Amino acid sequence: MMIDAKAKKFDKVVVKDVSRFARNTVDLLQSVRELKSYGVQVDFLNNGEVMEGGSEFILTILEQWHSKKVQTCLKELNLEKTSQLKKEECLT
Repeated sequence: MMIDAKAKKFDKVVVKDVSRFARNTVDLLQSVRELKSYGVQVDFLNNGEVMEGGSEFILTILEQWHSKKVQTCLKELNLEKTSQLKKEECLT
C-alpha cells in the first residue's frame, strides 16, 4: 500500500476499523503520518461515522480502547476454558 501511495495511485484510504490498519499504536501513527506525507487522506469509520483525517490523539484513544477490548475478551475466554476443564475433572 505504501509503495502505491508513494506512486500517487490513490489519494484516499477509508479504514473500517482501526484494528485492521495496524498492530499497535506506534505502527498506526507511523503509517498514517507516512500516508499523509504522500498526500493520501486517511479516514476511519467509527460506529458508522467517518472521521476524516483522524487526529493522532483520537486514533491513539481508539487503538488503546480496541486493545483493551481484545485483552478483556481473551481473559474471558481463558476463564471459560479453565472453568470447563474444572467441570470435566469433576465429572471423571
